[in-house]
Amino acid sequence: MDQKLKNFLDGMTLLRSLDAEIQAQVISILILVADKPGMSMREIAEALSIDISSVTRGVYRLGKHPRESSGYGLVVAEVDPSDTRRKPVRLTKKGEEFIAKFKKTIS
Repeated sequence: MDQKLKNFLDGMTLLRSLDAEIQAQVISILILVADKPGMSMREIAEALSIDISSVTRGVYRLGKHPRESSGYGLVVAEVDPSDTRRKPVRLTKKGEEFIAKFKKTIS
C-alpha cells in the first residue's frame, strides 16, 4: 500500500478509537480547532459551511456536554467575557496530546 494512504488509514483508525462511528463533520471541527485555536463556534460554522447547531453538537461531542457526562474531553468552549454570545473553542491538554499523536501518525 502507498505510504501516504497507509498513514491516512492509520490516522482514521486513531480517530475511530474515540468512537467507531465518529462523523466526518466532528473530525473536521477537531482539525479546524487544532489549526486555529480560539475560533468561535460561529466562525467554525462559517469556515466549514455547516449549521451552528451542528457545530454545537460537534463541540459537545469533542468536549463535554454541559448537562451530560458524555464527550471525549478534547476541546473546551468558553464564553468570551467581552462578548457573551461568542464562544471560542480550543484544545484541552488531552486534545493537544491527541492531535500530536494524530499528526505523528499521518506524517
